[in-house]
Amino acid sequence: MSYDQLLAAGLLVVFLIYFASLLQNLPVVVLASVIVVAAAGLIDIASIRRLYEIRRIELLLTIVTLLSVMTVGILRGILVAVSLAILDVIRRISRPHDAVLGPVKGVDGFHEIDQTVSSQAVPGLIVYRFDAQLFFANAPYFVTQIKELIRNSKSPTKYLLIDAEAIVDVDSTAHQRLRQLRQDLEQQGIGLGFARAKAHLREMFTRTGLAGEIGEQNLFPTVRAGVRAYLAQQRYRLESQESP
Repeated sequence: MSYDQLLAAGLLVVFLIYFASLLQNLPVVVLASVIVVAAAGLIDIASIRRLYEIRRIELLLTIVTLLSVMTVGILRGILVAVSLAILDVIRRISRPHDAVLGPVKGVDGFHEIDQTVSSQAVPGLIVYRFDAQLFFANAPYFVTQIKELIRNSKSPTKYLLIDAEAIVDVDSTAHQRLRQLRQDLEQQGIGLGFARAKAHLREMFTRTGLAGEIGEQNLFPTVRAGVRAYLAQQRYRLESQESP
């Protein structure tokens, strides 16, 4: 705290102790104006602007908190703010960022592409990245997104390659969802592969038998390796069909 702030605080204490009676005859409107002016100095416009630029939902939470404190009181207003913040965290956890990956002209590797333009990296192949660990809260969203991508593909999907670099852990509920997803894809004639899975995830797949169901040949060190394997498989099938 600076010297000016200490001096102002000291003078305020002295005034409240010895001269508070001077305020008793002031109109309520004047006192309210003093409070409004004092409170206005507490509003940090720059911080509010940064909230708008970084995450607009946080700006909305700030406004709701302010209105709650003004209408229902400080404690209840803070309770409303904490509750809304928890709900926002749950929303972000249950619907994490995901992306369809594909080749981008002039850039090496596979990168996020516009899902509304194309959901397939190459014809028949969907490369899907899920940027969070898989557990009971977001597993339904994970499966729903994949099914939507397959349903909205312009050409029939033959293979789904999941970039699992960000999937650092899978709980029992999500594991069951993965197993059911693999079975559903198999019934549709769609292959399933994982790329860039961490050692912990691969060990869990092996321990639970899911690696055997998926097939060790469908666990790839990189997305590029998975795409190459898919293309090689498609060429092999085409050559087999063309051979007498």
